[in-house]
Amino acid sequence: MASIRKRGQAWEVQVRRRGLPSVTKTFQSRKTAEAWARQTEQEIERTGVVIDRTSLRAITIHDLCTRYQREISSKKRAGDREVYFFRNITRSPLGRLCLDNLRPEHVATYRDTRLKVVGPATVCRELALLRHVLEICRKEWGYPLNGNPAKDIHFPRLPAHRTRRPTSEELSRILDEAKSYQNPLVASLIVLALETGMRRGELISARWDGLSMQDATIHLPITKNGHPRLVPLSPLALATISTLPRTASRILPMTSNAAQLAWQRITKRAGVRNLHFHDLRHEAISRFFERGLSITEVATISGHRDFRMLFRYTHPRATDIARKLANIHQTLQP
Repeated sequence: MASIRKRGQAWEVQVRRRGLPSVTKTFQSRKTAEAWARQTEQEIERTGVVIDRTSLRAITIHDLCTRYQREISSKKRAGDREVYFFRNITRSPLGRLCLDNLRPEHVATYRDTRLKVVGPATVCRELALLRHVLEICRKEWGYPLNGNPAKDIHFPRLPAHRTRRPTSEELSRILDEAKSYQNPLVASLIVLALETGMRRGELISARWDGLSMQDATIHLPITKNGHPRLVPLSPLALATISTLPRTASRILPMTSNAAQLAWQRITKRAGVRNLHFHDLRHEAISRFFERGLSITEVATISGHRDFRMLFRYTHPRATDIARKLANIHQTLQP
């Protein structure tokens, strides 16, 4: 059974069970002490042993994140992106906290502090990464954690999904500015994004040896979801590619950063606001459906393996639907 008594400003808990060594721990609040006592008693009842948690006192969140980067992030295709998230976690007070003291309220405090600096989407990514680190720590690295504190908090509410579609006039101004841009590849990049629905990274990494002009396809061996994809090309996409010089192994030999900066400058010059380059992928997928392609056909082009995610990329215009309804109404009239 557990006994709780106050010692100075702290609460000391001692859990004893006949035939087993006693377990003692100190807390700053009686509520936390009682919760730990119940959890420890349930664990002893379930396993029949007292788990030694002294090892948790010497391990910090910083230590876990460092090990995770070394053993797991380094093996991921996009593991370098996690460095930024880990940097924010390890440099915060949470990073200095020992596992022995880690509680959901500490993670919640980190969440609330970060929300004052960055948006909900970034905080959700950081919390999801921390949650996975603690799961690996608990299930694979053998640390005797009582559950996962990052699972016991509410994640920030994400903003509504983007539904921004450029107008024909906006696209015309953007393409005019792109044609006069200092890098002549940018205009082709934008046209191919609209015609193929490929991501910026996929367009930039596409190679000549993956292109088949005869079959009107281009092979992408590496994509965001880790699965290769064979993308069909429209006549305009083929015509655009045929005008590009073969000066390198890649069809569009430019860096992702150069493409992003070019897009920002071009949209600013064109007077187009709140339009991301990734919105061109949304536009392309919406157009595929408007041209009458099936869900399976569009998914083959876009690479979506979850139709629910595919629908998030599809934004039919209400005005276009209204015109179709009018046409159907006229057709059905006697």
